[in-house]
Amino acid sequence: MKYRMYWGLSALVLIIIGVTVFSVLKDRAEIRRLKNELAIALHGHNHADGDPAHSDGTEDNPPNDVRPVDPIQKVDIPKMKPDQSPKAEAPKPKPKKPLYKGPLTFHEELLKTNPVKALRLQQEERGHWSAEWIPPFPTDDTEAQEFARVTYLRLYYIQNYGFEKLGTPEYEKELKAYREADAIESQLWSNIKAYPYGARRSDLMKLMWPSLDEEPRINYYGGFPSEYFGDPELREREKQLGIWDY
Repeated sequence: MKYRMYWGLSALVLIIIGVTVFSVLKDRAEIRRLKNELAIALHGHNHADGDPAHSDGTEDNPPNDVRPVDPIQKVDIPKMKPDQSPKAEAPKPKPKKPLYKGPLTFHEELLKTNPVKALRLQQEERGHWSAEWIPPFPTDDTEAQEFARVTYLRLYYIQNYGFEKLGTPEYEKELKAYREADAIESQLWSNIKAYPYGARRSDLMKLMWPSLDEEPRINYYGGFPSEYFGDPELREREKQLGIWDY
């Protein structure tokens, strides 16, 4: 009885061992099959065959793949030659035309009837940039006309006789006229600078621009309110909105 029990236990152990070994071998076989399928799907060859050599420089393909595979060849990249074409030069600023320094025309009759127009003609004769910015004040604007007249005279005597000659006896008459014009211009200039900032003050100050060497670096339409320059519709809207003190 005792021996039968031992034989039974031994047989049971053998059965368990056998079942375990069979299960392990089956699992390993299944794992190997899955690896092979994955290798074929990814690389085109059996995983157990190993990685084929690429001695001929070709990419590996499955045996049944009919797509042609060209050898990988080295491509010689040609060296870039320096650009021999002439490079476009940046546009050079146009040289400023020098102002006319000779004797000026004396617009005697026009100076009596329309000094603003006479001042504009004087700047055109000098080749001065301010000629296009002198506002077309009406002839009945006595303040603007008087300011233009004395500016005209001061510039005329300076250019025609020069500072060094104005003090000599032969130019006493011209010196007197120059001093009178300069005094009136200084007084008018002080009055205009005291005006509220707006179109009237800005337009009157333009009558002094002929005395400036360099053109003001500012947007004339946006930086200088004016009754005469810029878009008339925009100027009228600005008036209605009170943007400028007209």
